[in-house]
Amino acid sequence: MKPSLKQWSALLLLLSIIFILPGTGGLGVSHAVSPVRQSRTLPLPVAESHAFVSYKSDDKVGCREATVDEAIALKRRGSQLLHVISPDGRGRKQSLSTQSVGLKIVLRATDQLESYPAAKAAFLNAAATWESLINTPITITVDVDFGPTWFGEAYDTNVLGQTDSQVLGESSIYGEVRASLLGLATPDQRIGVYSVLPESEVPTDLGPTSYVLAPSALWRALGFINPVADPASEKRDIGDPPAVGFNSKFDYDFDPANGVDSNNIDFDSVAVHELGHVLAFTSNTGYKELERNSPVAVTIWDLFRFRPGTTLDTFSSAQRILSSGGSQDFFDGNGDVALSTGRPDGTGGDREQASHWKDDRFTGQYIGVMDPTLSDGERDVITENDLAALKSFGYAVGTAETAPEAPTITKGSFGGKKLKLTGTGFDGQIEIEINGQIIGATVAVTINESSTKLVLKARQTDLNLQSGSNQVQVIRNGIRSNAFTLTL
Repeated sequence: MKPSLKQWSALLLLLSIIFILPGTGGLGVSHAVSPVRQSRTLPLPVAESHAFVSYKSDDKVGCREATVDEAIALKRRGSQLLHVISPDGRGRKQSLSTQSVGLKIVLRATDQLESYPAAKAAFLNAAATWESLINTPITITVDVDFGPTWFGEAYDTNVLGQTDSQVLGESSIYGEVRASLLGLATPDQRIGVYSVLPESEVPTDLGPTSYVLAPSALWRALGFINPVADPASEKRDIGDPPAVGFNSKFDYDFDPANGVDSNNIDFDSVAVHELGHVLAFTSNTGYKELERNSPVAVTIWDLFRFRPGTTLDTFSSAQRILSSGGSQDFFDGNGDVALSTGRPDGTGGDREQASHWKDDRFTGQYIGVMDPTLSDGERDVITENDLAALKSFGYAVGTAETAPEAPTITKGSFGGKKLKLTGTGFDGQIEIEINGQIIGATVAVTINESSTKLVLKARQTDLNLQSGSNQVQVIRNGIRSNAFTLTL
């Protein structure tokens, strides 16, 4: 019996629905289906650069925003052949179509990078550091390079490295951002502060706005673009993926496990820092002072950027700070943390680009890996301040995974030239690593009979302890403990 006209119409309607559904065959999509609601606004590339340049001045590394010409040059990397170098959990090269159970950073390298195996390994370690701390199930792609050129483009004088964070934005998206943050929150995390975010637009010292900017990685975490990066299919809408490259003409220490040479740059510190910009750490403060025609816009970080003294009672109405200068703090309901206050080009305010914590050179207190400067021989590590900010931005943040047989640190204190650690598994061949540096054999170490208490007797400087947050790990027979944060 032949189908009736009514039956044919129903069949055609069903086929058309199947054809347009994401990932069902009509679009030929190879990656995981996005959970993003189709009604959500799509953030798109913005005219402003929001790319970063690391520079070397005397014995210090600094970080500023790229100029317009530099940002254009950063986009000229389409002709470079790239190959995936990130291994998956079984040691095979990571597929671009794999969705992770937590953050996965897929690194695509140039052939030039293969000539520098130490740099390649250090890039992989830096990516693994962030992966171990962020539990949000997204996969991002980052193009990486190391050598005398940036993806084939010559570096300018004194440029140590460059980062394209792939910043996207939209002029009326704030309400949806607020709703997304509220949807991601759990009662024991950020629900209290998210619930007092401004309702429909953000008050700033330059006027109210609903324009929001953020790196593509954060838009993935918030559910606005596909959780799994697909550079080929996304290129038309949002451009090339983020990229990080470093200039090989400078002297680096690629393995900080045994300390950082005094006349070298700690590569891990700068690589982790730049990946931080790729993930979320960017600000629009001071931008309009350089580009008068640019719109009033906030980044996700700027939603928590205030003058000192803001409380949860004033959080909704307090102005977010988009002008350079004065005192500026990150406030997420748990106290103020100082921020850099300069313009994108490093002028105005404290002359440090605003997408950073306050420089410890000014305060004597190290805040986090997003510190704007790094001296030769110095090591910067991720701290609880960095992780607290990521939580506020919408990421699910945990602690680094450790092996079941690894030692565990539960408590720590320092005073009277004694570092005391309490935990389990302090037996066998023990090493102590503080802020990335293995403490020398000359430091006296005592362990109690139950292997639960460990004491190091030495001065603060000999233990590589600094004011503020410190990361401490116990290594037993080559197996690392959890990363314990000790605050002085």
